[in-house]
Formats: sequence, structure tokens, C-alpha cells
Amino acid sequence: MAVVAALAAIMALRGTTVATQPAAVTRRIDLNVAAPADLELLPGVGPSLAAAIVADRAANGPFASVDALDRVRGIGPGLLARIRPHAMAGAGAATGPSAYAAR
Repeated sequence: MAVVAALAAIMALRGTTVATQPAAVTRRIDLNVAAPADLELLPGVGPSLAAAIVADRAANGPFASVDALDRVRGIGPGLLARIRPHAMAGAGAATGPSAYAAR
């Protein structure tokens, strides 16, 4: 963390900034094929919630819609509303490698 702070101070002197937040989602994440790292790009989704989404998908099958995320413990109406614009529930397989890794 000290390295990031030092880098931010140097860059501030140069008139540039350091991004400390994850990159914004510029495409919709397919809940049915996304790897945990991809799911973490969604607002409010960290490592443990991403793992819970993948575990639910493996146990219960693909999500029929983004709203089906409410079956995952830890996802309530507020978080679902934040995720909805950035996610989709495609016809992908319930498990498999990241569809986004090669992009």
C-alpha cells in the first residue's frame, strides 16, 4: 500500500493520477460463463461473492436471468439493481474457462 501511495504522490506532482479502483465494466458480463475474476468487475462483487455466484451456478445450473442472482446468498435487491446494467444471463455453460480471458 505504501508503494501505491508513493506512486500516487509522484504522479500528483506530474499532474497525473493513479487508479485505485477496479476498471469499469465496459461490456456486459455473462453470469453463466464468467470466471470469478470476471465477476469481480461487477459493482459490489468481491472475491467471496464471486465465488458464491460460481458455486451456486455449479450447484443449481445456469442463471435464467440476471434477476435469478437473488438466489445467491449476499445478493439482495439493492446490489442486484447495481449489477443488473452490467450483467447478462446468456445461454453459456454452467462451468468452464473464462469467456473474457482471450479478449
